[in-house]
Amino acid sequence: ISTLKKENSIELNGLVFLTTYYIKAYVLVDGEYIYTDMITITTEPNYPVPEYVDLGLSVKWATANIGAADPSDVGNYYAWGEIQTKDEYTTANSKTYAKDIGDIKGNPDYDVAKALWGSTWRMPTRSEMAELRDSCEWLWTTQDGASGVLIIGKNGNSIFLPAAGFIIDATITGVSTHGFYWSSQPYETEM
Repeated sequence: ISTLKKENSIELNGLVFLTTYYIKAYVLVDGEYIYTDMITITTEPNYPVPEYVDLGLSVKWATANIGAADPSDVGNYYAWGEIQTKDEYTTANSKTYAKDIGDIKGNPDYDVAKALWGSTWRMPTRSEMAELRDSCEWLWTTQDGASGVLIIGKNGNSIFLPAAGFIIDATITGVSTHGFYWSSQPYETEM
């Protein structure tokens, strides 16, 4: 009896970060399927995944921006509804500009928090951002050398939103003076 041992490998693309997959390989021999044992893999996050904070509101909030190493770090810039950074942000290279795609909450094709942090992370809705604005105390301050807003919940817990400014074309404007944050819903009117 001879046994042929050959190792094979495959590359799996398009997997969602922080998701568990169950994999079982098979081979068809003389019309019969022979299966391997099932293996389980859990994908790693593409970016550092922050802790969350309970501010006593309807949802919990991340302690840092996507791509940020810590709460005072600006993190990465994203166009609304896009999950990758770019060298330049224009209407011409936008994947969502002037498209009616509605609320992107939890959709990993458009929701950058879901796509890069996985699990139960998602972008906040407009009403959740309004709740954050209306139900918490906001204090302009500096944290670890970064200007921004310390947001304190009724329960005393807090998050810091750095004044990251915004980017148009390839120019970042308003760092340390302005902070602009996306909700999961398309821009209509100011909150």
